[in-house]
Amino acid sequence: MPMTEVRTRPVQTWITRIASIIAIMGLLAVLVAGLQGCINVQAMPIGMPALPEFPWPPPTPTTDAQIPEEFGIADGNGRTYGNLADRLESALTKSGYNEKTFYSVPGGFALVCRLEQVDGNWTPMPPPQRWGESPPPLRSFSLTEYLQRLFLAQPGHYRLLVFIVNNTPWVFAPRTPTKEEGKAWLFGGATRLPEEMAQTPAPSGTTCFALVYEFEKDDDQAAATFVRDKTVGALIQLKRAGLF
Repeated sequence: MPMTEVRTRPVQTWITRIASIIAIMGLLAVLVAGLQGCINVQAMPIGMPALPEFPWPPPTPTTDAQIPEEFGIADGNGRTYGNLADRLESALTKSGYNEKTFYSVPGGFALVCRLEQVDGNWTPMPPPQRWGESPPPLRSFSLTEYLQRLFLAQPGHYRLLVFIVNNTPWVFAPRTPTKEEGKAWLFGGATRLPEEMAQTPAPSGTTCFALVYEFEKDDDQAAATFVRDKTVGALIQLKRAGLF
């Protein structure tokens, strides 16, 4: 047997062993990563996905106001984010706002209500017109009112309420949302706060701001436009909505 072949075999043997060790180490790494993934999945509460993020900074509203502290939607006395969310949800539900979703914002959360139709006094229209986009039916047959509806544009006025509970100041984004964008917010959020966040004490400086986005259209065929004026303050609107 040639000397070269004798010397080459040990080298080839060591190369084979090293390659096998590397392959085994790679396989172990894959198994460990898979095991960690399984542990993480099991540790995540069922049905509790991460809270979606609300557009930040928020688009400029038609009007906004800080909710006074006496309404109890602020920090203090060891209240948690869950306590503040429950109090806000309770007030909204009593006023007919049954559909609402949660988003995360820096330092807290946002709660978005469903787009509603309001009258010229910023009071919610009676159901089902409140949650629809068609003009209210005739109260009683009147030739005058019928002709007005037939030949004159009947404006529709819509309002979207967003509440932001956090301890982080912000400057509104230099843009306004479209009516369709505002409607879509309702379907992009979570039904409730994650348990971990709900149990977290609200830090000092936590406040609640109400953002009011208003839209108006001249008739059923016209596109809705954002309302920049012709409005009243946010707190007045919340009072007329029956919240406070």
